[in-house]
Amino acid sequence: MSDATRCLIWATGGQADLIRAAGDVEGLSIHLAGCPETEDGRSLAESLGAERIDDLRSALIRDDWDVAWLLAPGCLDEDIRRTIRDITRPVATSTPPADAVQDIFSEDSGSRTARFIPLMRHGRPFRGAEQILESFGSL
Repeated sequence: MSDATRCLIWATGGQADLIRAAGDVEGLSIHLAGCPETEDGRSLAESLGAERIDDLRSALIRDDWDVAWLLAPGCLDEDIRRTIRDITRPVATSTPPADAVQDIFSEDSGSRTARFIPLMRHGRPFRGAEQILESFGSL
């Protein structure tokens, strides 16, 4: 699996199942993983079979990942957004920026930023579909 896309993950310990499911996609390898809380980061990285990272900004400027997925709430602060604008690899986030809207809009809009990927399982359409699927029973 040497051609796998190496993924950097920044999440909370409670998001491990979601990350594992994403890691089951062929061609994706969870390479680096960490959390805002050091202990959670240790157990998350171990459970994913990934190298543990303790500092998101330092991890983003490393060159041993291909795509980053930021899931931990509040991680997309001004410093991290500035770092993302300075790198050329894709970064996705499932958490909104931590700053006020007027501060975010005052930033350089022509620069590369993280792409927002909502966690659809929290959305009304997903919950409705989930209820319908439950009515079919186990398949």
